[in-house]
Amino acid sequence: MISFWVLFIYLFLLSLFLPINLSFSTTGGIRLFVVLTLIVLIFFAGFRKYSNDYSSYVDIYNSIPNLFNLTIDSAFNSNLNVEIGFIYFCSFLKLFSNNPVLLFFSVASISISLNILTVHKISPYIFLSILLYYVYNYLLKETIQIRQGLASAFLMASFLYYNNRMKSLFLILIAISVQSTAAVALPFLFIKRSVFKNDSTYYCAFGFVILLTAIFSGRNFIEYLMEIMSLPPSLTVYYGWDEYDYDLGFLNPILAKQVIFSILLIKNRFILIEKYPNFLLMFNFYLFSTLWYIYFNDFAIIAGRISNLFSIGEVILIPMLISISRNHIRSYFYFGFILYSSVILMLNLNSGKIFPYYSIFNN
Repeated sequence: MISFWVLFIYLFLLSLFLPINLSFSTTGGIRLFVVLTLIVLIFFAGFRKYSNDYSSYVDIYNSIPNLFNLTIDSAFNSNLNVEIGFIYFCSFLKLFSNNPVLLFFSVASISISLNILTVHKISPYIFLSILLYYVYNYLLKETIQIRQGLASAFLMASFLYYNNRMKSLFLILIAISVQSTAAVALPFLFIKRSVFKNDSTYYCAFGFVILLTAIFSGRNFIEYLMEIMSLPPSLTVYYGWDEYDYDLGFLNPILAKQVIFSILLIKNRFILIEKYPNFLLMFNFYLFSTLWYIYFNDFAIIAGRISNLFSIGEVILIPMLISISRNHIRSYFYFGFILYSSVILMLNLNSGKIFPYYSIFNN
């Protein structure tokens, strides 16, 4: 696992020595560090081999014909458990090479570039956001769950166009074509983008979801749907599978973290809206993510996949919260989250989900 720690130390040092607000900086040196970091992250993820899902994606890529030989009927009636957009993307890549390395490198290039671009334009602390992105999302998405990572990246980029529904819609539709669960983001484009004046309204929403969970939980809801209609295999395949279908519990540390951050965001929402125009969409996504995690906490894979998809803004929301803290304690919060990132990395590396790093250049 030393390769993951080496990359972490590089990002750790950038965050440590460049802790100032750089989001609107045009300094050439800063841009150089951002571009260098982007390149390193792309090559690290794009040229890795062996992960939980690596062989599955190799099989998927090898099973898809190139674009000239792919018919509409075969694309829509494929036995592959992937969305149509991903099939066409692989088919396009196969015009250039049958080597699946092209798939991993291309997905890494798009996903990481969109994430870094969004962070650079929105985050008040670029390198802290990149560090958090690395330990939160990069390790699990860009090196393992690459479709989830690609869909998350397009949703993340939609934050850039908070005031342009058509551009946001375009990016979300691309995300849906790669990972259908991203469709849950569509209602956020059409609801009124405003906030409730009273904190109690949000807390009532949390209370209602907790009560609903006790009466008719998320797993109960899925079971009811399975009785009355045919659900996609991508959902039903996990039902009854002990590795994915288990109760997370209300004492789950991820849930505790999200609830704490949600309360902090609720308490400071008006200050953050005034300071950061992009905040509101991220805020709504994040609250939805937390409520979803609460309701489906007894069906781990459903809770985690959707919640993780919509909590992507956390890597920017945390620096936003730090930026509005009082001057005399701001640096403590900043360095505290740098240290916090090392704990998250340690937990992820010991989770059993991440394999030791090997690149395609290793014998």
